[in-house]
Amino acid sequence: MVYCNLQKMENNILTYAIGGSPKDLTGILSVSLDDYSHILEKKPNNSTVHERHIDAMIRRHIHEYKNKIFERKISYEIG
Repeated sequence: MVYCNLQKMENNILTYAIGGSPKDLTGILSVSLDDYSHILEKKPNNSTVHERHIDAMIRRHIHEYKNKIFERKISYEIG
């Protein structure tokens, strides 16, 4: 599971607080709006996020990003 809260947007980069649970959003994820690539800048302190789940979450939201729609909270839940 991946949970993100949008922290800021500047220079075509979205910065999210990220975590494997809504109570551990201690990681940092940057997403480029130029090519929709991402960098996990800091792993969450007390939970795990998997790269494939981050990829799936971003793919799910690319249409919104292309239309300049930036939800304050995004997630990818399994099960």
